[in-house]
Amino acid sequence: MNHGNTQLKADMMLVLVTLCWGVSYFMMDLCLEEIDPLTLNAYRFLGAFAVAALIAFKKIKNVSKTTLKYAFLISLSLIFVYIGATYGVKYTSQSNAGFFCATSTVFTPILAFIFKKVIPDKKLALVIVLCTVGVALMSLNGEFHIAMGDWLCLMCGFAYGIDLLITETAVAHEEVDAFQIGVYQLGFTGLWMLILSFIFEIPCLPQSPSCWFQ
Repeated sequence: MNHGNTQLKADMMLVLVTLCWGVSYFMMDLCLEEIDPLTLNAYRFLGAFAVAALIAFKKIKNVSKTTLKYAFLISLSLIFVYIGATYGVKYTSQSNAGFFCATSTVFTPILAFIFKKVIPDKKLALVIVLCTVGVALMSLNGEFHIAMGDWLCLMCGFAYGIDLLITETAVAHEEVDAFQIGVYQLGFTGLWMLILSFIFEIPCLPQSPSCWFQ
């Protein structure tokens, strides 16, 4: 296979993922006009788990305890990822939310250095510094305070960095199935969100067809 074509396809997939990531903040903002953040996340994760389980039931029915353990741990980090992202979108601009939630690319190497003693190379260290400066320029107001929504989105980026490290550790085990982790973490996270929604919100169904579609 031609290496150039493979690299091009990989780059285009990254562009597509970035596009979908950006659009998701706009759609999330629209949905939050009708339903509360925890309820929205419960619907999203439980719906995704139901579809994935239905399509790939044969692949997930025999699952190891180790796979379930790591799926459970990942779901704990995903709670903070999506609470930060959803509430962040509610209390800051969409552009700020997209930027700050993406700081996981900065937090991940920092966390890897703290917990795994993996030293980032010079280029990555420069990127971390530039991103930190970018965060300051975008978020600090005249009184040098970061808005609440920005803090929540930064929490999202930090928690996602933890999520990536747990996932990396999990898939290094031979008895762990990466596909099964991807499916079961959806179910665990959806259950956490549903429980929290009944504690802190009054769950309701979307009222408009556009919200159902999004």
